[in-house]
Amino acid sequence: MPGRAVYVVCAENEEALAERLAGPLRTAGYEVAHNGTIAVGESRLGEAEKALASGSPIVLCATAKAIGSAWAHQIINAAQGRVPTRVFVVQMERQAYVEPLALGGKIARYCDDPAQAIDELVRALARNFPPAQPASGQHHEATTALSRHFLDQLTESTAVDIEALTQFRAEFREEIAERYPPTVTAWEFLSRESLWTDGRLTLTGALLFAMNPTAVCPTSMVKCVQYHGSDRTASRDIHTFDGTVPAQIVASRQFVADRVRSGEGPSAEHARLTAVYEYPMVAVREIIATCGSSKTAWR
Repeated sequence: MPGRAVYVVCAENEEALAERLAGPLRTAGYEVAHNGTIAVGESRLGEAEKALASGSPIVLCATAKAIGSAWAHQIINAAQGRVPTRVFVVQMERQAYVEPLALGGKIARYCDDPAQAIDELVRALARNFPPAQPASGQHHEATTALSRHFLDQLTESTAVDIEALTQFRAEFREEIAERYPPTVTAWEFLSRESLWTDGRLTLTGALLFAMNPTAVCPTSMVKCVQYHGSDRTASRDIHTFDGTVPAQIVASRQFVADRVRSGEGPSAEHARLTAVYEYPMVAVREIIATCGSSKTAWR
């Protein structure tokens, strides 16, 4: 079916940025290739020209490095005059001046709002290059929903925070990292862990890796309060942390750590003195994590 194949073109060594666009496009039903998926010896310009010749659209992963290259302008020149527009520009960096490459089309500003940019890109592509339709009978939503545990319920969230997921995987213990080496893509990891089904995140997946977890679960936040007195009439500092659950745990633990540090002491592991806290901070982190996705006051 025409319109299923999309080629995301990016600058050398920026394949990870291209994958941020490729993943959601695959979820939307497109067959996506980018520099990191083409065979050794093939060029981004050559692949882009082949895509144009075959009638497939091109998504330009626009960074300062990409738009300053000769190949980007060659691609735009090759696309001039083609109807419908074949090149879709996604601005990845604010400093990238992308207007001359947009051929009069709308620019998706990933640098300002990744989720909105992905949505705009998918809708722009779908107007003239519709994605593949999901297989009939792929799943029966009502029946499946009844059989799922609460945290395994599918959400409407399709935008994954690739940076959050990458950071999460970077902190794996050695035995887990061996199970999920870098060759396992983000989407393979999410699928294997049952966090991603039929192009959507489960509630657990959304709380961990969605671009906007509170849109899925409005109560997913941690509220930390420091009182400067002995009762609730005292002045207080209030901070609310949202975002992904791992980010909430880190921010909340730091809130507590910044307010209970009592001094510094020698360390067997470091040449310099290290902070000494009134409380065992590992336990504090575990308490925060156990609170789960709820509004929690820390006093």
